[in-house]
Amino acid sequence: QTAMEVYTATEGALDLSVYPLVKAWGFVDGRYTVPSEAEIESLLQKVGFSSVSISAMAGTDSYLLTMPAGMELTFASVARGCAAMYAVRALRQAGVESGIVSFGGTVQTLGTKPDGSDWIVALQDPVNTGNYLALLDVGEDTAVVTSGGYLRYFVDPSDGFPVENGLLSATVICENGTYADALSTALCVMGEDDAKKFYKNNSGFEIILITDDQRIVVSEGVRDSFTLSNNDYSVESLSR
Repeated sequence: QTAMEVYTATEGALDLSVYPLVKAWGFVDGRYTVPSEAEIESLLQKVGFSSVSISAMAGTDSYLLTMPAGMELTFASVARGCAAMYAVRALRQAGVESGIVSFGGTVQTLGTKPDGSDWIVALQDPVNTGNYLALLDVGEDTAVVTSGGYLRYFVDPSDGFPVENGLLSATVICENGTYADALSTALCVMGEDDAKKFYKNNSGFEIILITDDQRIVVSEGVRDSFTLSNNDYSVESLSR
């Protein structure tokens, strides 16, 4: 449901039905190859998340999902954010009042630090992945999810080719980890200009974009919590 929400809001930038294309490029098993244009055109016929329908089953906590024969879905773009949310929920139910969950580029906080201060999350340098380029102060019950070509590969649902748009990574900060994971992927596919427009036209989240010309675009809601650690990058503010 969250993926469908982001799919609709971003006009298809996030599409879970790209799995056949992801496999064709070798992103699943690491056996990278370049599919022929004919193969891509054929696989694109099976892509289109709008063909998927989700409906609640009356009297149960279950849902019915239907999709065309031959369509395959991948949940890689939402799984870590969702898992982090469930992990925090389990910690809270077990009586934990303060904690942080980290799954690679996905971070979810539970409460504040025991001393009441904010958490500090490091943002990885997408060029030199062994280092971080900035620190972000994060409050209680917050998700910080980064997507980028250096972490995962993205296939553009509109043409079937890997995304190359000058955007190295996109970080989304909000309460809902599943939404943050889904939206960060969509923003990477959309590119800098469309990602900025989406931020300006929507609320409930903040973003940090890193471009291939070493600029960092930080939205107004987290600008005061952002500290640059790598002077090779310049910082720009983004307001709604």
